[in-house]
Amino acid sequence: MTVGAMHAERSSDFGGGDIAKMTAGVAEEYAALCRRGEFDEAMAQLFSPDHVRVEPTDVTGPPTEVHGLEAIEEHSRGFAQKYKVHGIDIADPLVGGDQFAVRFLIDAAIKRTRKRVTIRKVELCTVRDGRIVQSEVYYNAS
Repeated sequence: MTVGAMHAERSSDFGGGDIAKMTAGVAEEYAALCRRGEFDEAMAQLFSPDHVRVEPTDVTGPPTEVHGLEAIEEHSRGFAQKYKVHGIDIADPLVGGDQFAVRFLIDAAIKRTRKRVTIRKVELCTVRDGRIVQSEVYYNAS
């Protein structure tokens, strides 16, 4: 099967071209809320209650699956306990079908050591029925 055929088959499962428009709207809203620092609001408004997140427990650790909005919020609080964020740059989302990706550059310091780091994060999100149902997070810290 060609890539084009796979995309057409996948898109037809979610309503054709309309899914890309809906995904783009969700992606833009997600990026806008994150740019304003409203991460909790972004999760509350846009994440499905049964959201699945695949993310390392620490930016250098192996990925784990976190299920449900409450568990994801707890994981985010853990990040905030470990790092002091000095600034974030968020790129425009890239949209394809029912998915979008957003690149974050995070200027932070590890609270325990005060060592300054740049965290590069890419988040790949899947959208269904106007909500983000899954996100996969990839990090590179230096």
